[in-house]
Amino acid sequence: MPSDWNALVIALVFVVPGFIMISTLNSVLPRRRATGGELFVYCLTASAYNFALWFWLIYWMIESGTSESNPFLMGILLTVVTLISPIAAGLLIANFSQRKVPARVLSTLGFHPLHPTPTAWDYQFHRMIRPERVPSWAIITLKNDRTVCGRWGKDSFASSDPGNRDIYLESVWRIDEMGKWTEVPQSDGIIVPCDQIAHIEFWNNNPTENHDE
Repeated sequence: MPSDWNALVIALVFVVPGFIMISTLNSVLPRRRATGGELFVYCLTASAYNFALWFWLIYWMIESGTSESNPFLMGILLTVVTLISPIAAGLLIANFSQRKVPARVLSTLGFHPLHPTPTAWDYQFHRMIRPERVPSWAIITLKNDRTVCGRWGKDSFASSDPGNRDIYLESVWRIDEMGKWTEVPQSDGIIVPCDQIAHIEFWNNNPTENHDE
């Protein structure tokens, strides 16, 4: 039991905070997913930064005897360090990244940083979920040269799984010979499998008014 308890404490201090921070980042930003040993190293590194942020307060509470005289307060601190702080840090890093703060700082210093988004698919569909870009329209050309046209709105979806890049458009539209877009009656959307997609065109204006292919 003591060894199991020690293993649990080590995991809580050195792995769980980093895992929570990385999971928070992954839920907000399109990022390359690490697996196996790489993910474990990332968790350790993120946990180390998180622990370093709070080390001074933990050290003071232990040295001053506060941790023994007021264990409830120490428990609150450990909860903040282990659970709340990683979430806040992940959201803060994501916010800075979305506003391109690190890229601007590095560019000011003369560096040319690589874009953190792993693929063009992730980059485009992450942009399209912004309120100012919804709704949009898409023309999906299939590998058999047929096309699927549809409306990309708040209920549409594009997979973030690298091995299954399928897409769901919330309504299907047709384009006539004059280039006019009309919605298919009673359309409830369409799913296009990734292995059928050749390329996708996007329109951020309203093509239902006037559009020439």
